[in-house]
Amino acid sequence: MLRPDLFDGTDAASLEHAASLDHLVAQSEHDAKAKPGKRSPTRKVRVLAPCDVSLAAPSMLVRGWIPRSAVTVLAGQPGAGKGIAVADIVARGSRGDVMPNGDVIARPFKTLIVCGPGEDGAADWKLRLVAARANLQRCWLVESTVDELGYESPICADDLTAILDHAAADGIDLVVIDSLGAVAGDLDVNKTEIRAQMMNPLANQAKALGLAVLLVHHVRKSGGDALTVVSGSTQIVAAARAVLVVALESDTDARFMVSSKLNGARKSDPVAFTTAGRSILDEHGNSLRDDRDDLVFVPVIAWSDRSVSPAEASAAMAGLPAHRDDAADTLRDVLANGPLRSIAVEGEMSEAGYTRDQAKRARTRIGSATIKVGDHWWTLPPGTPKAEGRTLVEAVQP
Repeated sequence: MLRPDLFDGTDAASLEHAASLDHLVAQSEHDAKAKPGKRSPTRKVRVLAPCDVSLAAPSMLVRGWIPRSAVTVLAGQPGAGKGIAVADIVARGSRGDVMPNGDVIARPFKTLIVCGPGEDGAADWKLRLVAARANLQRCWLVESTVDELGYESPICADDLTAILDHAAADGIDLVVIDSLGAVAGDLDVNKTEIRAQMMNPLANQAKALGLAVLLVHHVRKSGGDALTVVSGSTQIVAAARAVLVVALESDTDARFMVSSKLNGARKSDPVAFTTAGRSILDEHGNSLRDDRDDLVFVPVIAWSDRSVSPAEASAAMAGLPAHRDDAADTLRDVLANGPLRSIAVEGEMSEAGYTRDQAKRARTRIGSATIKVGDHWWTLPPGTPKAEGRTLVEAVQP
């Protein structure tokens, strides 16, 4: 039983809604008990003809990042900024603002944040939401359940079915679960059984209710590629429709939001961000201060317009340096045979996996000259060992 003060007018509605979902609950319980590879002898295979299946495009809450009716895993290292990144997305959604990846959402959406035991509580999330300038009328928090005697208990995996039912009955669009490890309780996220015990029932219910579920999780300390970087069993990633990774660039203070998996839709390009502090006002309109009367600065996201290449994103997820000198070496190779038009250089650098901005930064590092003779030409500086090709005069001649 959830705290009734966290939901508006859901008592009767939730009972009616739950009645219509008895089959879903029964299916979830069955999935949790079923052993992988085993099947009840009373079940029959149901074969469908393609012409009997409705054709529908995937519905997206945030295009390129978060699908509706599905589970999205958002993973990152402790301290990487997962929570404040989520708070920024929730705040933008509550206001109906453009998302950091450029998506113009269809309409403002409502969010319920589930605070797992040992993770940030409702008070911490309110600070983040206020600092991110969220419309608090479209945000809700739940951090405990209460029984018939009034005793409160922390959220666990067994509560998620009731939480999602209440969320759907209240018109919630996005349910954030912070975090997978916290609510899993005694379930072992490192074993493949976590899929049948938790991930599949969660995905089935999200699909049935049309909810977007964002499951916050951690990455491996050793890093990894786009699909192996998420901590725990690989079945966590396999069961999710989408995966977002908050990756730290090892040689700068930049962080990247990387869409490493999105089934059935186009992934967004990686987006860079840093963190900053913002002072906020309390309920009385005064600047919030701590017990020493110092101003409180709450971390917020500062999104960047920096272009992030797939190579940079992969290096960050693997915990490796960005190897920016690789871009410089590639540019030297591109210009080894003599001057080239800037558009040709940028095309070859793009084929090598570097953005236009990265090519320009590499040009600065190697001291490449840019000369305008009709078009803009790039050339290696005099004395460069590889600068033994044609001259600029020979290059511009028809």
